[in-house]
Amino acid sequence: LLPKPAEDVAAALRLIFANADKFQVSTENYAVAGFSAGGHVTGSWGTNYFGYPRFGMPKPALLVLAYGASKTKADPGNFFFRSMVGDNPDPEMVKAVDITANVTPDYPATFLWQCKDDPLVPFEAAEAMDKALETAGVPHRFMAFEKGGHGIGLGDNTDAAGWLDHAVEFWETVSK
Repeated sequence: LLPKPAEDVAAALRLIFANADKFQVSTENYAVAGFSAGGHVTGSWGTNYFGYPRFGMPKPALLVLAYGASKTKADPGNFFFRSMVGDNPDPEMVKAVDITANVTPDYPATFLWQCKDDPLVPFEAAEAMDKALETAGVPHRFMAFEKGGHGIGLGDNTDAAGWLDHAVEFWETVSK
């Protein structure tokens, strides 16, 4: 249940930041990526409800939402919705679940992609996120692929093959 996934992201980033020299990574211009439900957690990381501001963390240079559930109907019959907020959710929690309703002009730059034939996450969710980012003036790139389904990772042997190269290219442009 929320906010536990966001707390996990914050704890992981704190661990990485505290051991940056040991891990040989930079703490500047970091990116957070997530797939499917993890894409929802990643999208939430950009909001004031469950994101970097709440945890006093630096703003990420980029969020990568791979077939992420960014728009979730407040429907008690929806398993994904219930898994995030429980059976008797606080109204504020319900509002926080819909990432598209919580995109502000200071939301991090975002790279999102999804296949139109995704059987689990409605393609309309990605379109709604694209529109929310556009409306807020957030730098972003949206890639829509005809075929590939859901749970395809790097998208090898699907229409989405090569998405990671595009994401890295976009990350480089926004992290300067």
